Amino acid sequence: MSILTCAIQIGTSRILAVAAMKNNYNGTVSNIQIESEPARDCVSHGCITNIERAAMHIRSLIQKLGNRMGASISAAYVGIGGMSLHSLVQQPSVSLPGYDVLSADPIGNSEYQLIVGESRIRQNVKAAMVRAGVRLVEFVALPKATAYLLTEEERQKGCLLLDMGAATTTVSIYKDGDLKHLAVIPLAGDSVTYDIQSTGCSFDDAERYKHEWSDVSQEVPSESNSAASRLFSDQALPIPQGELNKIALCRYEEIAANILHQIELSQLQGKLEAGCILPGGVAPQRGLTALMSRRLGIARIEVRAYREPGMMGSDRMSAT
Repeated sequence: MSILTCAIQIGTSRILAVAAMKNNYNGTVSNIQIESEPARDCVSHGCITNIERAAMHIRSLIQKLGNRMGASISAAYVGIGGMSLHSLVQQPSVSLPGYDVLSADPIGNSEYQLIVGESRIRQNVKAAMVRAGVRLVEFVALPKATAYLLTEEERQKGCLLLDMGAATTTVSIYKDGDLKHLAVIPLAGDSVTYDIQSTGCSFDDAERYKHEWSDVSQEVPSESNSAASRLFSDQALPIPQGELNKIALCRYEEIAANILHQIELSQLQGKLEAGCILPGGVAPQRGLTALMSRRLGIARIEVRAYREPGMMGSDRMSAT
């Protein structure tokens, strides 16, 4: 028997909704439909800041998916992340004022590896779902959902999972099969875009220059006579290629330094034999894998797409 499944991911730049038919016998999904809407008017660093606007987007997405699936969708799972998410080792029953436990995995000696986040993250999502008229089935911690990208061998050997989005970079470190360290850095793709925008262009143009022309592979960027440079000159754009590369490189260097600090805190530096996996919207940045390899001291850096759309990796996701 197949059941209509719907999941919503709250992101800083976009709210993504996925619907599919899931076979309860073998776990396969079919008729996958995806819709998304811009979220910058209601989400900041992964947390809903305008409940009414978020509810409007959620209603719209659910209606679009229902039309495409030819069925009414009344409930959904919601994946949440955000700047405050981090890992703790202790009992789930311990009081954490202002924070909610989003995930708890036993790690032995009566201790648990917790993923916690500020209470307002869940509170605002619940409020938006109520306003949207969509039943909230269950919360899913996005770092756990993203970890379905990793193989069991990678989790055992030691792997760094870097999910670089618009406003935050989530650092997840696995070793011996378990999550050992999780932290969210408030720097990501938008940080680079804002730096480029400061030269005098619009945000949209800065975003385009970053994606289409910036290259952070060289440690000391220089001017180039490449076709890209000539195009910049022809279009009278505010900065030449070398300067664009330097702006992007400086910010990504800062992000890499913050990531390296989290690896050091995990005490697993030099022990991540499976290397680093880069999903997320920033991963295609030209030269990013070379920069990360150089700054983190990790030889293997791989950009990997999600196996299934959105956060549909959880075997427990089925709602109608």
